[in-house]
Amino acid sequence: MIRLASLLVLAAAGACVLQLGASAAPGPLRGSITSTDQTWTCKGAVDLDSVTVTMTPASAAKKADAIHLQNGCTGRIGRLEVTTSIADGVKVSQGVHDLTIGGGRIHCLAKLPVLHQDAVQVMGGSKITMTGLIMDCGRPQDTLINSNLFMNKAGNSTEPPSDVVCDSCVFGPDAAHTVSIQESVRSGVVNSTLCPAKFARQTLSIGAAAVDPVNVGNRVGPCSGPLLTIVAGSDTVTYGQAVVLTGWIDAPDPKPEITVNAGDTPVTTVSAPDGAWQLVVHPGVSTTYAAEAGGARSPVASVQVRPRLLLQLRKGLLVGSALAGRSLGGRAVTLELQQGGSWVAIGRYTLGPQSAVTIKPRLTSLPARVRLSIGPTPGYLAAVSPSVRVPSA
Repeated sequence: MIRLASLLVLAAAGACVLQLGASAAPGPLRGSITSTDQTWTCKGAVDLDSVTVTMTPASAAKKADAIHLQNGCTGRIGRLEVTTSIADGVKVSQGVHDLTIGGGRIHCLAKLPVLHQDAVQVMGGSKITMTGLIMDCGRPQDTLINSNLFMNKAGNSTEPPSDVVCDSCVFGPDAAHTVSIQESVRSGVVNSTLCPAKFARQTLSIGAAAVDPVNVGNRVGPCSGPLLTIVAGSDTVTYGQAVVLTGWIDAPDPKPEITVNAGDTPVTTVSAPDGAWQLVVHPGVSTTYAAEAGGARSPVASVQVRPRLLLQLRKGLLVGSALAGRSLGGRAVTLELQQGGSWVAIGRYTLGPQSAVTIKPRLTSLPARVRLSIGPTPGYLAAVSPSVRVPSA
Protein backbone atom coordinates (compact mmCIF):
# COMPACT_ATOMS: atom_id res chain seq x y z
CA MET A 1 0.00 0.00 0.00
CA ILE A 2 1.36 3.39 -0.93
CA ARG A 3 0.84 6.15 1.63
CA LEU A 4 0.60 9.73 0.38
CA ALA A 5 2.43 11.73 3.02
CA SER A 6 1.43 15.04 1.58
CA LEU A 7 -0.44 16.44 -1.37
CA LEU A 8 0.20 19.91 -2.68
CA VAL A 9 -1.61 21.43 -5.59
CA LEU A 10 -0.32 24.69 -7.03
CA ALA A 11 -2.40 26.54 -9.57
CA ALA A 12 -1.36 29.71 -11.39
CA ALA A 13 -2.35 31.21 -14.72
CA GLY A 14 -4.28 28.13 -15.71
CA ALA A 15 -1.37 25.78 -15.01
CA CYS A 16 -1.57 23.08 -12.36
CA VAL A 17 1.39 21.34 -10.71
CA LEU A 18 0.87 18.26 -8.54
CA GLN A 19 3.50 17.29 -6.02
CA LEU A 20 3.41 14.03 -4.06
CA GLY A 21 5.79 12.99 -1.34
CA ALA A 22 7.03 13.74 2.14
CA SER A 23 6.62 17.21 3.58
CA ALA A 24 9.66 19.41 3.13
CA ALA A 25 10.90 22.58 4.78
CA PRO A 26 9.61 25.67 2.97
CA GLY A 27 12.02 27.09 0.44
CA PRO A 28 12.01 29.73 -2.28
CA LEU A 29 9.64 29.43 -5.20
CA ARG A 30 11.63 28.08 -8.16
CA GLY A 31 11.19 27.60 -11.88
CA SER A 32 9.37 30.02 -14.18
CA ILE A 33 6.05 31.85 -14.00
CA THR A 34 3.78 32.57 -16.95
CA SER A 35 0.51 34.49 -16.54
CA THR A 36 -1.99 36.06 -18.91
CA ASP A 37 -4.55 38.67 -17.83
CA GLN A 38 -3.81 38.00 -14.17
CA THR A 39 -1.52 39.98 -11.85
CA TRP A 40 1.42 37.96 -10.51
CA THR A 41 2.19 38.80 -6.89
CA CYS A 42 5.41 38.05 -5.01
CA LYS A 43 5.12 37.91 -1.21
CA GLY A 44 7.92 35.53 -0.25
CA ALA A 45 11.31 34.08 -1.16
CA VAL A 46 11.86 33.36 -4.85
CA ASP A 47 14.59 31.87 -7.01
CA LEU A 48 12.92 32.15 -10.39
CA ASP A 49 14.48 31.83 -13.83
CA SER A 50 11.81 34.01 -15.43
CA VAL A 51 8.48 35.72 -14.90
CA THR A 52 6.36 36.43 -17.98
CA VAL A 53 3.11 38.38 -17.59
CA THR A 54 0.87 39.62 -20.40
CA MET A 55 -2.09 41.92 -19.74
CA THR A 56 -4.30 42.14 -22.83
CA PRO A 57 -7.27 44.43 -23.52
CA ALA A 58 -9.50 41.51 -22.48
CA SER A 59 -8.54 42.23 -18.85
CA ALA A 60 -9.56 45.91 -18.97
CA ALA A 61 -12.31 45.46 -16.37
CA LYS A 62 -9.70 44.51 -13.76
CA LYS A 63 -7.69 47.73 -14.21
CA ALA A 64 -4.81 45.61 -12.94
CA ASP A 65 -1.04 45.98 -12.97
CA ALA A 66 1.05 43.13 -14.39
CA ILE A 67 3.27 42.44 -11.36
CA HIS A 68 3.09 43.35 -7.67
CA LEU A 69 6.21 42.90 -5.54
CA GLN A 70 4.94 43.06 -1.97
CA ASN A 71 6.09 42.75 1.66
CA GLY A 72 8.32 39.68 2.06
CA CYS A 73 9.36 39.35 -1.58
CA THR A 74 13.08 38.54 -1.63
CA GLY A 75 15.61 36.55 -3.64
CA ARG A 76 16.18 36.36 -7.41
CA ILE A 77 14.17 36.78 -10.58
CA GLY A 78 16.40 35.91 -13.51
CA ARG A 79 14.34 37.67 -16.15
CA LEU A 80 11.13 39.70 -16.44
CA GLU A 81 9.05 39.89 -19.58
CA VAL A 82 6.01 42.10 -19.17
CA THR A 83 3.65 43.27 -21.89
CA THR A 84 0.67 45.33 -20.82
CA SER A 85 -2.18 47.25 -22.41
CA ILE A 86 -3.85 48.12 -19.09
CA ALA A 87 -1.87 49.74 -16.26
CA ASP A 88 1.59 49.65 -14.64
CA GLY A 89 4.13 47.00 -15.47
CA VAL A 90 5.57 46.49 -11.97
CA LYS A 91 4.68 48.00 -8.60
CA VAL A 92 7.14 47.61 -5.71
CA SER A 93 5.90 48.02 -2.12
CA GLN A 94 7.53 48.45 1.28
CA GLY A 95 8.86 45.19 2.67
CA VAL A 96 10.44 43.99 -0.58
CA HIS A 97 14.12 43.48 0.24
CA ASP A 98 17.35 41.95 -1.03
CA LEU A 99 15.89 41.24 -4.44
CA THR A 100 17.74 41.00 -7.76
CA ILE A 101 16.16 41.11 -11.20
CA GLY A 102 18.53 40.00 -13.92
CA GLY A 103 17.15 41.51 -17.12
CA GLY A 104 14.33 41.39 -19.63
CA ARG A 105 11.76 43.84 -20.94
CA ILE A 106 8.74 45.79 -19.73
CA HIS A 107 6.74 47.05 -22.70
CA CYS A 108 3.50 49.04 -22.53
CA LEU A 109 1.41 48.84 -25.69
CA ALA A 110 -1.51 50.88 -24.35
CA LYS A 111 -3.37 51.70 -21.12
CA LEU A 112 -6.81 52.49 -19.81
CA PRO A 113 -7.61 56.18 -20.42
CA VAL A 114 -8.16 57.12 -16.75
CA LEU A 115 -4.93 55.61 -15.40
CA HIS A 116 -1.44 56.97 -15.04
CA GLN A 117 1.14 54.46 -16.21
CA ASP A 118 4.70 53.58 -15.20
CA ALA A 119 6.81 50.70 -16.43
CA VAL A 120 8.12 50.30 -12.86
CA GLN A 121 6.81 52.25 -9.86
CA VAL A 122 8.90 51.80 -6.73
CA MET A 123 6.88 52.97 -3.70
CA GLY A 124 9.03 51.26 -1.06
CA GLY A 125 11.47 48.42 -0.47
CA SER A 126 15.19 48.15 0.15
CA LYS A 127 18.28 46.66 -1.46
CA ILE A 128 16.70 45.96 -4.84
CA THR A 129 18.95 45.69 -7.89
CA MET A 130 17.60 45.56 -11.43
CA THR A 131 20.19 44.81 -14.10
CA GLY A 132 19.88 45.01 -17.87
CA LEU A 133 16.15 45.77 -18.01
CA ILE A 134 14.50 47.52 -20.94
CA MET A 135 11.61 49.72 -19.81
CA ASP A 136 9.56 51.14 -22.65
CA CYS A 137 6.16 52.65 -21.84
CA GLY A 138 6.27 56.01 -23.63
CA ARG A 139 3.95 56.61 -26.58
CA PRO A 140 3.88 60.02 -28.25
CA GLN A 141 0.15 59.90 -28.96
CA ASP A 142 -0.93 59.04 -25.38
CA THR A 143 -1.28 61.15 -22.23
CA LEU A 144 -0.97 60.24 -18.53
CA ILE A 145 2.14 58.14 -19.13
CA ASN A 146 4.22 59.18 -16.15
CA SER A 147 7.57 57.43 -16.32
CA ASN A 148 9.51 54.35 -17.29
CA LEU A 149 11.03 54.24 -13.80
CA PHE A 150 9.37 56.16 -10.97
CA MET A 151 10.85 56.02 -7.45
CA ASN A 152 8.86 57.77 -4.75
CA LYS A 153 7.42 56.86 -1.34
CA ALA A 154 3.75 56.18 -1.94
CA GLY A 155 0.85 53.86 -1.21
CA ASN A 156 1.01 52.31 2.26
CA SER A 157 4.76 52.82 2.60
CA THR A 158 5.93 54.53 5.79
CA GLU A 159 9.55 54.63 4.62
CA PRO A 160 10.94 55.72 1.25
CA PRO A 161 12.57 53.24 -1.13
CA SER A 162 16.24 52.75 -0.23
CA ASP A 163 19.17 51.29 -2.16
CA VAL A 164 17.06 50.59 -5.24
CA VAL A 165 19.21 50.74 -8.38
CA CYS A 166 18.78 49.96 -12.06
CA ASP A 167 22.18 49.10 -13.53
CA SER A 168 22.88 48.86 -17.29
CA CYS A 169 19.23 49.47 -18.08
CA VAL A 170 17.68 51.11 -21.14
CA PHE A 171 14.68 53.44 -20.85
CA GLY A 172 12.63 54.17 -23.96
CA PRO A 173 11.39 57.58 -25.18
CA ASP A 174 8.16 59.59 -25.02
CA ALA A 175 7.01 59.19 -21.41
CA ALA A 176 6.46 62.42 -19.48
CA HIS A 177 9.59 61.48 -17.51
CA THR A 178 12.05 58.85 -18.66
CA VAL A 179 13.34 58.31 -15.10
CA SER A 180 11.93 60.13 -12.07
CA ILE A 181 13.74 59.82 -8.73
CA GLN A 182 11.76 61.48 -5.97
CA GLU A 183 11.48 60.67 -2.23
CA SER A 184 14.01 57.86 -1.86
CA VAL A 185 17.40 57.06 -0.34
CA ARG A 186 20.53 56.05 -2.29
CA SER A 187 18.41 55.04 -5.27
CA GLY A 188 18.63 55.68 -8.99
CA VAL A 189 20.29 54.53 -12.20
CA VAL A 190 23.83 53.49 -13.16
CA ASN A 191 25.53 52.93 -16.54
CA SER A 192 22.17 53.20 -18.30
CA THR A 193 20.74 54.77 -21.47
CA LEU A 194 17.87 57.24 -21.09
CA CYS A 195 15.98 58.11 -24.25
CA PRO A 196 14.43 61.60 -24.38
CA ALA A 197 11.19 62.16 -22.52
CA LYS A 198 8.14 63.86 -24.05
CA PHE A 199 9.32 66.88 -22.07
CA ALA A 200 13.06 66.86 -22.70
CA ARG A 201 14.05 68.57 -19.45
CA GLN A 202 12.31 65.81 -17.53
CA THR A 203 14.25 62.95 -19.11
CA LEU A 204 16.01 62.50 -15.76
CA SER A 205 14.09 64.17 -12.97
CA ILE A 206 15.68 64.13 -9.51
CA GLY A 207 13.56 65.77 -6.82
CA ALA A 208 14.60 67.63 -3.67
CA ALA A 209 13.31 64.77 -1.49
CA ALA A 210 15.77 62.29 -3.03
CA VAL A 211 18.53 61.63 -0.46
CA ASP A 212 21.91 60.72 -1.99
CA PRO A 213 20.36 59.92 -5.39
CA VAL A 214 22.32 57.59 -7.66
CA ASN A 215 23.18 58.97 -11.11
CA VAL A 216 26.45 57.49 -12.35
CA GLY A 217 27.73 56.77 -15.86
CA ASN A 218 24.41 57.32 -17.62
CA ARG A 219 23.91 58.44 -21.22
CA VAL A 220 20.96 60.62 -22.17
CA GLY A 221 19.68 60.05 -25.76
CA PRO A 222 19.19 60.54 -28.59
CA CYS A 223 17.80 57.08 -29.34
CA SER A 224 16.95 55.48 -32.66
CA GLY A 225 16.30 51.93 -33.72
CA PRO A 226 15.95 49.00 -31.30
CA LEU A 227 16.48 49.17 -27.56
CA LEU A 228 19.38 46.94 -26.49
CA THR A 229 20.90 45.80 -23.22
CA ILE A 230 24.02 43.85 -22.31
CA VAL A 231 25.06 42.38 -18.96
CA ALA A 232 28.23 40.51 -17.99
CA GLY A 233 27.72 37.52 -15.72
CA SER A 234 30.83 38.59 -13.79
CA ASP A 235 32.60 41.94 -13.78
CA THR A 236 35.92 40.45 -12.60
CA VAL A 237 37.60 37.24 -13.80
CA THR A 238 40.98 35.56 -13.75
CA TYR A 239 42.67 35.12 -17.12
CA GLY A 240 41.33 32.05 -18.89
CA GLN A 241 37.91 32.10 -17.25
CA ALA A 242 34.74 32.43 -19.30
CA VAL A 243 32.23 35.25 -18.98
CA VAL A 244 28.61 34.89 -20.07
CA LEU A 245 27.21 37.99 -21.75
CA THR A 246 23.43 38.22 -21.84
CA GLY A 247 21.07 40.84 -23.14
CA TRP A 248 17.72 41.75 -24.59
CA ILE A 249 16.54 43.49 -27.74
CA ASP A 250 13.21 45.28 -28.01
CA ALA A 251 12.38 45.50 -31.71
CA PRO A 252 9.59 44.42 -34.07
CA ASP A 253 9.82 40.96 -35.59
CA PRO A 254 11.85 39.79 -37.36
CA LYS A 255 14.47 41.09 -34.95
CA PRO A 256 17.78 42.16 -36.51
CA GLU A 257 20.99 40.31 -35.81
CA ILE A 258 23.07 41.72 -32.96
CA THR A 259 26.76 42.48 -33.28
CA VAL A 260 28.72 42.15 -30.05
CA ASN A 261 31.82 44.34 -29.86
CA ALA A 262 34.87 44.12 -27.62
CA GLY A 263 35.87 47.76 -27.44
CA ASP A 264 35.54 48.91 -31.06
CA THR A 265 36.22 45.46 -32.52
CA PRO A 266 33.32 43.22 -33.55
CA VAL A 267 33.49 39.80 -31.87
CA THR A 268 30.56 37.99 -33.48
CA THR A 269 26.90 38.29 -34.35
CA VAL A 270 24.09 36.62 -32.44
CA SER A 271 20.38 36.14 -33.07
CA ALA A 272 17.58 36.85 -30.62
CA PRO A 273 14.29 35.73 -32.19
CA ASP A 274 12.50 35.82 -28.82
CA GLY A 275 14.32 38.97 -27.65
CA ALA A 276 16.93 37.32 -25.42
CA TRP A 277 20.50 36.59 -26.46
CA GLN A 278 23.61 35.08 -24.87
CA LEU A 279 27.30 34.82 -25.72
CA VAL A 280 30.27 33.23 -23.93
CA VAL A 281 33.55 35.18 -24.15
CA HIS A 282 37.06 34.68 -22.74
CA PRO A 283 38.58 38.14 -22.27
CA GLY A 284 42.36 38.16 -22.48
CA VAL A 285 42.62 41.63 -21.01
CA SER A 286 40.20 43.99 -19.25
CA THR A 287 37.53 44.69 -21.86
CA THR A 288 34.34 46.66 -22.41
CA TYR A 289 31.62 44.94 -24.41
CA ALA A 290 28.64 46.49 -26.19
CA ALA A 291 25.90 45.27 -28.50
CA GLU A 292 24.74 46.94 -31.73
CA ALA A 293 21.72 46.35 -33.95
CA GLY A 294 19.76 48.45 -36.41
CA GLY A 295 21.88 51.54 -35.76
CA ALA A 296 21.36 51.36 -31.97
CA ARG A 297 23.97 50.59 -29.33
CA SER A 298 23.60 49.19 -25.82
CA PRO A 299 25.25 50.49 -22.66
CA VAL A 300 28.67 48.93 -22.08
CA ALA A 301 29.50 45.97 -19.87
CA SER A 302 33.00 46.13 -18.36
CA VAL A 303 34.95 43.01 -17.41
CA GLN A 304 38.17 43.43 -15.44
CA VAL A 305 40.81 40.67 -15.77
CA ARG A 306 43.42 39.46 -13.31
CA PRO A 307 46.49 37.58 -14.58
CA ARG A 308 46.64 33.96 -13.44
CA LEU A 309 49.64 33.73 -11.11
CA LEU A 310 51.15 30.31 -10.46
CA LEU A 311 53.79 29.28 -7.94
CA GLN A 312 55.40 25.85 -7.63
CA LEU A 313 58.18 24.32 -5.53
CA ARG A 314 60.67 22.40 -7.67
CA LYS A 315 63.82 20.89 -6.15
CA GLY A 316 64.04 23.55 -3.50
CA LEU A 317 63.34 26.42 -5.89
CA LEU A 318 60.16 28.45 -6.24
CA VAL A 319 59.07 28.82 -9.85
CA GLY A 320 56.49 31.51 -10.55
CA SER A 321 54.69 32.46 -13.73
CA ALA A 322 52.02 34.92 -14.85
CA LEU A 323 49.52 33.87 -17.50
CA ALA A 324 47.78 36.69 -19.36
CA GLY A 325 46.67 37.75 -22.81
CA ARG A 326 50.01 39.47 -23.37
CA SER A 327 53.50 39.20 -21.91
CA LEU A 328 54.06 40.58 -18.43
CA GLY A 329 57.84 40.25 -18.77
CA GLY A 330 59.64 43.04 -16.92
CA ARG A 331 56.84 43.46 -14.36
CA ALA A 332 57.66 43.20 -10.66
CA VAL A 333 56.23 40.45 -8.46
CA THR A 334 56.47 40.09 -4.70
CA LEU A 335 57.12 36.96 -2.66
CA GLU A 336 55.01 36.99 0.50
CA LEU A 337 55.32 34.92 3.68
CA GLN A 338 52.35 33.98 5.82
CA GLN A 339 52.77 35.10 9.40
CA GLY A 340 49.71 34.33 11.47
CA GLY A 341 46.75 35.74 9.62
CA SER A 342 48.82 38.19 7.56
CA TRP A 343 51.06 38.10 4.50
CA VAL A 344 54.41 39.89 4.73
CA ALA A 345 56.57 40.82 1.73
CA ILE A 346 59.99 39.15 1.89
CA GLY A 347 61.34 39.73 -1.62
CA ARG A 348 60.74 41.56 -4.87
CA TYR A 349 61.59 40.03 -8.26
CA THR A 350 61.17 40.75 -11.96
CA LEU A 351 59.37 38.49 -14.42
CA GLY A 352 61.51 37.38 -17.34
CA PRO A 353 60.65 37.45 -21.06
CA GLN A 354 58.39 34.39 -20.66
CA SER A 355 56.54 36.06 -17.77
CA ALA A 356 58.27 33.67 -15.38
CA VAL A 357 60.72 33.86 -12.48
CA THR A 358 62.78 31.37 -10.45
CA ILE A 359 63.40 32.18 -6.79
CA LYS A 360 65.74 30.58 -4.27
CA PRO A 361 63.86 31.22 -1.04
CA ARG A 362 65.74 32.40 2.01
CA LEU A 363 63.45 31.48 4.86
CA THR A 364 64.62 31.67 8.47
CA SER A 365 62.00 29.23 9.73
CA LEU A 366 60.59 26.09 8.14
CA PRO A 367 58.04 24.85 7.33
CA ALA A 368 56.58 28.00 5.82
CA ARG A 369 53.83 29.02 3.47
CA VAL A 370 54.49 31.55 0.69
CA ARG A 371 52.71 33.08 -2.27
CA LEU A 372 53.40 35.42 -5.17
CA SER A 373 51.61 38.71 -5.82
CA ILE A 374 51.57 41.29 -8.59
CA GLY A 375 50.22 44.83 -8.52
CA PRO A 376 47.92 46.38 -11.12
CA THR A 377 49.39 46.61 -14.61
CA PRO A 378 47.90 48.16 -17.76
CA GLY A 379 44.87 46.06 -18.69
CA TYR A 380 45.02 43.93 -15.54
CA LEU A 381 44.05 44.03 -11.90
CA ALA A 382 46.33 42.99 -9.05
CA ALA A 383 46.54 39.25 -8.43
CA VAL A 384 47.94 36.64 -6.04
CA SER A 385 48.91 33.04 -6.60
CA PRO A 386 47.69 30.07 -4.59
CA SER A 387 50.02 29.56 -1.63
CA VAL A 388 52.78 26.94 -1.53
CA ARG A 389 54.09 25.11 1.54
CA VAL A 390 57.87 24.97 1.84
CA PRO A 391 58.63 21.95 4.05
CA SER A 392 61.41 21.48 6.58
CA ALA A 393 64.74 20.47 5.08
